[in-house]
Amino acid sequence: MNSLVSFVATRFPGMEYRFYEKIQSLWSGYGSIERWKNRDEESIVIKHIQFSDNHNHPRGWNSNFGHLRKVKSYEVENTWYENFAHKSLARVPRKLLNDKIGGSQVIVLEDLNTSGFPVRPKYINEKQFKACVSWLAQFHAGFMNNKGEGLWNTGTYWHLDTRPEEFKQMKPGPLKKYASKIDEILSSCKYKTLVHGDAKLANFCFSEECQVAAVDFQYVGAGCGMKDLIYLLSSVEDFESEERESEVLDFYFNELAHFLGGQNKELENEWRKLYKFAWADFNRFLQGWSPGHWKLNDYVNEITSNAIWSVQCRELLKIAEKSALEAGKCIQNNINATLNIESKGSHLSRASGIVTEIDEKAQSIILNFISPTLKKYNLGLLSEELIDDSSRFEKDFFWCVDPLDGTLPFTEKVEGYSVSIALVSRDGTPVLGVIYNPRKDDLYTCIKGEGAFKNGVPIRINPSKEKFTFITDRSFTKSSMYDEFVANIEEKAKSKGLHKFQIIAHGGASMNAVWVLENAPAAYIKLPKKQSGGGGIWDFAAASCLFNELNLKATNFEGQKLDLNRKDSAFMNHEGVWFEA
Repeated sequence: MNSLVSFVATRFPGMEYRFYEKIQSLWSGYGSIERWKNRDEESIVIKHIQFSDNHNHPRGWNSNFGHLRKVKSYEVENTWYENFAHKSLARVPRKLLNDKIGGSQVIVLEDLNTSGFPVRPKYINEKQFKACVSWLAQFHAGFMNNKGEGLWNTGTYWHLDTRPEEFKQMKPGPLKKYASKIDEILSSCKYKTLVHGDAKLANFCFSEECQVAAVDFQYVGAGCGMKDLIYLLSSVEDFESEERESEVLDFYFNELAHFLGGQNKELENEWRKLYKFAWADFNRFLQGWSPGHWKLNDYVNEITSNAIWSVQCRELLKIAEKSALEAGKCIQNNINATLNIESKGSHLSRASGIVTEIDEKAQSIILNFISPTLKKYNLGLLSEELIDDSSRFEKDFFWCVDPLDGTLPFTEKVEGYSVSIALVSRDGTPVLGVIYNPRKDDLYTCIKGEGAFKNGVPIRINPSKEKFTFITDRSFTKSSMYDEFVANIEEKAKSKGLHKFQIIAHGGASMNAVWVLENAPAAYIKLPKKQSGGGGIWDFAAASCLFNELNLKATNFEGQKLDLNRKDSAFMNHEGVWFEA
């Protein structure tokens, strides 16, 4: 203490600061945070960090690895106050000085108590909670795209690479299995900022008017802002509901847009998708550090399960992509081959009722890829060229495969054929989709809740201002209702200022749906009919997932949800379809 007294007297001559109180001890015995005052009640806060070889970790983890992490955390905090704190839009304490006393480090800071932030509530009201969320948004906005040189490469104190001991303590299970993948998803985000890294309630200081400042910057570094948000939420004991989640996210992103000077929709979309992964990442730390912790509530466990399922969907999507590309290569390599065209039955239309050996080859290629997943992930299977084994009614999810959608245009060597693969839940909700157009080498992909992509680029709809495209099947062009139906569609298009009208009526179902996206404004419509056919579940599942991700219409003819796990048949003739963009 004498050395610290001498240090303060030397560095603050004439101020006569004296030790007043210990605010808190630093974790694991690394020193203390103290308040010093003078006779005029002026005060400073001193963070005195002592790097001795003997430390007392509360859980007995006194390894050299943990010690080095702590040492680096204080070096990072020193760098933060030296090079970054003054740039913060959000309120932080001013650094007065930092130096070393022998083997210890001293950071002297403005006392937020005397600067108007004396309130330290154990429980906060709604106004205080929103002030904290707003602080995070302001902090993140101010350091958007800042690489944080000299700080942690990846912010937060629970980052996987810095917590091998806790990871080792985790029980085996899906979260441990996918921990590195979850970390990779978070670390590979396009939009990064500096995250506080320890944004718990205890690190926020309030004014009487509910202004807020934050302290403790040992784990600040690059990352997705959702890490800070979920950690703040984890420190609020009553945060356990999906309804509250939506409200908080909306408020955070509104505040972020305000402090950025405008909304960045791409950033918001990316970070909203990463919210569940941020929770799962923190859950991973808690499971190893304190598996009985009160923060591990039903909400956290459920959202972690959702994140794990999303990781598994990404694995399955890669398998579906590879199988579609290989099947598509086989299809395109045989475009000029002499084909043996067979009929599936006279009860089906020609488009629905023909099959070639290329359909069978493409299916075989796809099954080679996806068959191992049936047992590994407990999935069912429905494929156009296989007998329906009813596994789609027994499993939670099933593969839905059309190895060559648009066999008729393929045999005619014209555009309109594709490979279509989807994963569908038992209730008929498509959760991932792949459509591959081998003629143009275009790959359309999506996962429920994660967007839709063409060749890896987010799909953007660019509607024409003068033309409407109506897409249908060849069989409908021969219907007695066709002329009147088309005339009504064309009249409605003209009433919206679309004076050019195009009809496409030669493709398979999947490419018809894709053409809606490529030719917007457009609609692909199939009317209900009694005759079997009308496309199968395999024709529309992947396209439905794409349209759902783009918030576009993908319904039956009456505007209701498509029955993508019909009990009495795999065909969709009973309800028709309506895709529109």
